[in-house]
Amino acid sequence: MTDETSKIIASQSDAHGQGFDYEKGSPHLRHNDLTEMVRTQLHTLVSQTIDRQGHCHVLEIGAGHGPLTQILLEAGANVTVTEASESSATHLQQRYGNRDDVTVFYDRTGEDVFTYAHDVDGVVCASLLHHIPDYVSFVDRLCVSIRVHGWFYSVQDPLYYPRRTRISHFVNRGSYLVWRLGQGSLRRGIATRLRRIRGIY
Repeated sequence: MTDETSKIIASQSDAHGQGFDYEKGSPHLRHNDLTEMVRTQLHTLVSQTIDRQGHCHVLEIGAGHGPLTQILLEAGANVTVTEASESSATHLQQRYGNRDDVTVFYDRTGEDVFTYAHDVDGVVCASLLHHIPDYVSFVDRLCVSIRVHGWFYSVQDPLYYPRRTRISHFVNRGSYLVWRLGQGSLRRGIATRLRRIRGIY
């Protein structure tokens, strides 16, 4: 295992360890209207796929504790789930381990997903892409694995950075620090920003 891989694993463990509350910072999980919007959209995508071909296989990346996994299953999909936090992957395995329509993989580096990403009908990313510096290339690589007539679904993720104005970036970074203050983790937020300025992600 390389030093870089060890750092990534340690970072995930520190940031999303046992008992981590994914709902706390996720509007699409905290607010009923947004949750219902996501539920309706995912049900529609899965239902249309099943109507067209009789089945639907979805790859969900970074599932947390599985709220969207549950929505996909209720809609009738078979789901392959990846999670970069070992404790969250364990939680998912315990929650869905007795089901034939769910496969859970612990993705230690965030790159192992490309081992599992092949011949899927849909890909779901929720609150994920903003953690990836070159998220456009990441999405491009994922889309190669989606079958013809398939789909890509992302929620609570960034606008395309190069198209945003300097004021937009400034307001976004300021809002991030205010949010961190409200979460009780301002020091961690500042440390994250300083680390990223140095090109360490």
